[in-house]
Amino acid sequence: MRPFVLALALAATALTLAPGAAADPPTFDRSIVDRTVVDYWSCPFPVTLWIHGDVREMLVDGERLVSRRHLEVAFSANGRTLTTSQSFMSTERETTQTFVGLIHNVNVPGEGVVMLTAGRVVFDLVGGTVLLDSGPGSGVSALCTFLAA
Repeated sequence: MRPFVLALALAATALTLAPGAAADPPTFDRSIVDRTVVDYWSCPFPVTLWIHGDVREMLVDGERLVSRRHLEVAFSANGRTLTTSQSFMSTERETTQTFVGLIHNVNVPGEGVVMLTAGRVVFDLVGGTVLLDSGPGSGVSALCTFLAA
């Protein structure tokens, strides 16, 4: 399981919109996200995540079903920062949230990829754990090493 996936899932869940009025046809909403979250779990030190971008959601009967997110995320700690662009879809059901697409692709100039999360990730909203993680992934150790220096 990748801790930053958990942090992203928690942050993405926090980005929910207030439920809209009940309506027969689906409604569509767009919001601009600009949020800062501190992750205390992934590295041996706190990592600040700045999340900025565009979220488009389809709401049916006032419940969020599907969202498409195009985000810029910065990971900062100890005076060092790395950024990534994300483009993924998120589908929320009663107890799970599924992310599909490019979730993290963090590169260090001259060194290459230090964290990659892509494919399909299913997050348990009740238990707070990753249920399925399919696709390429590299974990967070290289990212933590870079941010620790």
